Amino acid sequence: MRTETRNWWTQALADLEAAKANLLIGQYYEELQAALRRLNPAYTNARYPDAVNGVPAEAFDQEMAQDHIAYSERVVEWARSDLHSKRCGKRGH
Repeated sequence: MRTETRNWWTQALADLEAAKANLLIGQYYEELQAALRRLNPAYTNARYPDAVNGVPAEAFDQEMAQDHIAYSERVVEWARSDLHSKRCGKRGH
């Protein structure tokens, strides 16, 4: 194989792997943003009676609580990973 052809082929393979990685990162951030969108209103509703027109402690059922715990775990895991990568001097997630 000619050197120029090999260079084009090598770059094409690298581009393909980069595209796959970027897609995974994009999906990960979309999931994180979705979790944050779910948690933001819950923060206010859990603390302020006027936000829920009632008692915050009575505004959440078990299913909602489990969902919010799962969303919180995703956010904490992202933060942990981000802090670890910065502490280790790595770029990206």
